[in-house]
Amino acid sequence: MKTNTKTMRTIMFLSLAIAMFFIPANTATANEFMQNRKEYETALNHATILTARLKQDTENVQNKTIVTRDDDDATRIAREALQSQLTEATKIHMSQKEKATVFTVSSLTDKTVKSNNRIHSLIRSIDRTAKSVDTAIASHKLDDMRKKLADMVDKGKRILESSNGNVDDENNRDKLSDLLEKAKDLMESTDVKTMSVDVSELDKLINKVSDDMNARQSRIGQERQQSVVAASYSQASDTTSGNYTPTRSNYGSYTPTQSTPRGYYSSMSCDLTSAADHCQGAVDGGGIVDLNYGSGHVYAQHNNTGGAWINNLQAGQTFTMNGSTYRVNGQSVQGAQYAPDSGDWMQTCNGNGNHLVGITKIS
Repeated sequence: MKTNTKTMRTIMFLSLAIAMFFIPANTATANEFMQNRKEYETALNHATILTARLKQDTENVQNKTIVTRDDDDATRIAREALQSQLTEATKIHMSQKEKATVFTVSSLTDKTVKSNNRIHSLIRSIDRTAKSVDTAIASHKLDDMRKKLADMVDKGKRILESSNGNVDDENNRDKLSDLLEKAKDLMESTDVKTMSVDVSELDKLINKVSDDMNARQSRIGQERQQSVVAASYSQASDTTSGNYTPTRSNYGSYTPTQSTPRGYYSSMSCDLTSAADHCQGAVDGGGIVDLNYGSGHVYAQHNNTGGAWINNLQAGQTFTMNGSTYRVNGQSVQGAQYAPDSGDWMQTCNGNGNHLVGITKIS
């Protein structure tokens, strides 16, 4: 029995040695296999999480690839880089679980970990590139707003200078001046919102100062017109009371017309088609003369006898003549030889000769 026992032990030892010889070197023991399979499953779970995050991040930044008309070169390049990365992301698929054996578990784990590393790297790249798109957009907006502010400051300075002494109320000019000083400190600012507000406020104040200038010019024009009207009524009073003496009576007589209760009026009239010299004499005599030339009327007055106001008539302006209301129609002719052969006109002289302004009877 002792001999047999010894023999059996020898046989078992040799069998175990032979078995160990034929087992591959990379074959894990039972404990090692369990550990490797656990690592493989952990890698697979991580792959699921990373793939879902990649998908979500891709959807979140997709709108950042949309090109707009305002994009500069830096923004366009950043958008293109992001689009390229998103295209790469569409080619990545989540690792599928495969049957792990003692012979394959290690290689499956390595492959899954490698895929996870690629996904994680792409997630970081997409995040960085998306931020670069935002940075490029913000930088472009800042540069654009700085330019708008600089342009508005220049415009404000010009109107502040041109309005000096040309407004009746300095309040808006003072506000504009203060805001221009404040704007200087914002030229290097990165606060786009504040700069945008200042650009808007500058634009409003510039328009207000411009309106103030126009209001002053309108007031002056009205005062001058009222002065001319007063002078015309005074002259008409002398004419109709018999105190008026024409300076060119050698051209014949004319027929004064009755003065109207308001507005302008012709103090005389003549038929231009039959007595040109007589009509010229009437005009030289002073006052407004109604020159009837068959297809219309020319109301003429020398600029140095009260007719200078005719040179200041503007399109759309209305006034009364002989009790009828006329509107300036925008037509203007320099030189009597170029006057049309029909229509109603106001005529006087300026530095370039005869000046005719077209008018239309509205009532």
